[in-house]
Amino acid sequence: MATLPDEFFSPYKKDSPEIQKIVENLDAKIENLRALLERHPNKLHNAESEFINQIENIEKVLYRHFRISSKIACFSENIESTLMWSHYANCHKGFALEYDFTKAQNKCFNCEKHCNDFAFINLYPVIYGNKRYDASEMAGHFFVKQLLVNLGLTHNGNIPDQLAYTKANIYKGKDWKYEREWRTFLVCNNNPGKNTITVKPKAIYIGTETSPVHQNILVNYAKTKEIEIFKMKIDTYSDEFKLVREKI
Repeated sequence: MATLPDEFFSPYKKDSPEIQKIVENLDAKIENLRALLERHPNKLHNAESEFINQIENIEKVLYRHFRISSKIACFSENIESTLMWSHYANCHKGFALEYDFTKAQNKCFNCEKHCNDFAFINLYPVIYGNKRYDASEMAGHFFVKQLLVNLGLTHNGNIPDQLAYTKANIYKGKDWKYEREWRTFLVCNNNPGKNTITVKPKAIYIGTETSPVHQNILVNYAKTKEIEIFKMKIDTYSDEFKLVREKI
């Protein structure tokens, strides 16, 4: 017991009655397991398999928890990127939307007050690198929590990293650095099924290869909603491969 870190026992103290109960239960189980293995050595393989299955189940629960706890929208800094238009706008045949996030986008789904349905949005730049976010500490937290539950105890300790959800969603490989991406997160603990907060676009940008029919639809929509609209064009006066925007 002395070799285990204090965090293992959170939110309890090592000498608390709750921890002593855990120790007693574990000691009893270890003795039973030792006696069982002496009689049936082949049972060790089954015990190892069961332990591995428990770890894999916790991993699945953790993954699902991250997936349903927040909703993500992705944005780019550069409207003039030919790669972004090629990859995400159907080779310049689509369109792009510009949003203004300088105003707070925090609100309740049903009103403007703070309540259980209150959701919040934050905007973060993506971090590009060679290593993925290490969630080992989070996995350990969930494993201990499940262990306590199995022993009939409650676990009210906070997660080890309050920014874990953010960090897990803003790491990306260096190959994607050209995107200059930002991500915004919508989190609503009371209603994980909620996934939208309405934000009006500031401007619409039409691709260089957008069809006349689709362009007319976008122009009419922009005028109706009083949104600025631009047409992307190749800069024929530049010796670089460059796009420019022209207001319609």
